[in-house]
Amino acid sequence: MKDPEKKKSGPYRYLKSLLYLLLLISIIYAGLRLWNSGNNNEEKQYQFYRKIADSLYQHKSYKDALNFYSSALSYRPDDRYALEQIKAVQINMDITFFNTFGGAQKDEGIGIALTNDGGYLLVGNTESWGNGNSKGWLIKTDAHGLLERRQTLGNGDENFLHALTPTLDGYFVAVGTSELNDKNYVWMVKINQEGRSLWEKEWGSDSVSVSGLAIAENKDSTFIISGHIQVSDTSATDAWLGHFDDEGNLIDNFKYGKQGADAATSVVFLNDSTFAFAGYTLEFPETHTDGWLVLCDLQGNILHQTKTGGKSNDVFTALTKLNDGRMIAAGHSQSYGNGSLDLWMVQFDAEGKEQWNKVISGEGNDGAKSIIAMQDGSFAIAGYTTSFGHGGKDIWLLKLHRNGALDWKKELGDIEDDLANMLLMAPDGGFVLSGFVTQKNNTELCVIKTNPGGELSETK
Repeated sequence: MKDPEKKKSGPYRYLKSLLYLLLLISIIYAGLRLWNSGNNNEEKQYQFYRKIADSLYQHKSYKDALNFYSSALSYRPDDRYALEQIKAVQINMDITFFNTFGGAQKDEGIGIALTNDGGYLLVGNTESWGNGNSKGWLIKTDAHGLLERRQTLGNGDENFLHALTPTLDGYFVAVGTSELNDKNYVWMVKINQEGRSLWEKEWGSDSVSVSGLAIAENKDSTFIISGHIQVSDTSATDAWLGHFDDEGNLIDNFKYGKQGADAATSVVFLNDSTFAFAGYTLEFPETHTDGWLVLCDLQGNILHQTKTGGKSNDVFTALTKLNDGRMIAAGHSQSYGNGSLDLWMVQFDAEGKEQWNKVISGEGNDGAKSIIAMQDGSFAIAGYTTSFGHGGKDIWLLKLHRNGALDWKKELGDIEDDLANMLLMAPDGGFVLSGFVTQKNNTELCVIKTNPGGELSETK
């Protein structure tokens, strides 16, 4: 259904760069008008930079605002206004937090996205407010990670949200799995900027189970959901991809796989007519899984596929596309490294051909759950580690160079098991993670904001 609030929606994700450019042009135009006023040159320069800085600050572009306030100070070194604004910018750039939400049962954060007011939308799952079963969970926070609103979702016997994406209309779509009468259905939820659900829809068949694990939106506002579907009357699964319109109606769906277990754990659009999914494939039962990357057109035709791995189980759980068209898939490997589960990364060129294959390993089990590309061609990964940190399983945040070499790594958490499911870059260049932490053997949803170096305030 159409939502009357769509006309009031916020900036579009894919138009953000264009809107930012238009903002700068309008600010510079206003500055030029100041320049043509009767003030002296130094005063004109000061007013010009201050005007731009003020607008950038209002739009939460803190890094750029800091640069322009500093330029203004070069013309008025003792200007109290600019000095106070620099302090305000630095405070906003320096926000870090480690917050948890939960109750007496298991709770977990999965997806996270930035909202128009500078806060965050989290989706996850809760048993604490699920009446004895699992419910989907929406949480809206402010910029400091403090709770503003929460809502439970789902009409199935068990309900699990697995992914979240912003949409071009300024809203969000979460995808997951709803279980009813021992069958799984793909579950979609449309959410507004305040963290309220607008609609929920299920898709599937009463004869086979199908699960939604990841989602990506195309420029025409349709989206692809990836996951897996049961092979009739067997325990095997095929990778499953569903093409849906912006109201959650199925356009087409595709299955890929062999005789064993196959799944599409992540998906990205490469251009208007091509998408790629990553996951794993088990070609024959009683063998081992390989990492799997597949490029397809919108009709479901395979354009290229690469199966990669060794003699043990290897799995891709995350995929990102870099600005130059390269793709990096990440997950865990038993074939490489120390023989346990090791964090695994593989880079592919724009055609899907493997370029390099690397692990980051320790003596324990380590893995990737989320990967994001950076503007400079580097990337960041979030997941878990038992090889490093504070004991048990720790949240793991890693920054890597474009060639896969480690820049830095951070372990976050305590002595019990903690894990990050999704990673997001904040407007100030820091990182935001969602997942869970364990306290007294009970998991709670967590949201963490670090600085650009992956650190919290108390560790600086």
